[in-house]
Amino acid sequence: MKMLDLEQVIKNTITEQWNKKVELLPIPMGLPEVISQKQAKEIFSVSAGTVRDWERSGLQRYKSKHDSSMVFYKLSDIYAIITKIKD
Repeated sequence: MKMLDLEQVIKNTITEQWNKKVELLPIPMGLPEVISQKQAKEIFSVSAGTVRDWERSGLQRYKSKHDSSMVFYKLSDIYAIITKIKD
């Protein structure tokens, strides 16, 4: 198997697995819902690095007025970023 063929097989496999994961995500009700950064990592089974990548791709972060270390995201914004990155 040529290297380009192997790269394409790997890319297709990753894309298929990602699509399955995204399809299984719950559809949020009553948008906009706001979740913490910790909840985002848990719900989507991603690392802090992935969340930072989402922010670089345009995900808006919101900070608590009472606790400046708390970061929140609109669930609808996360879905939009995931869809944007997937395409």
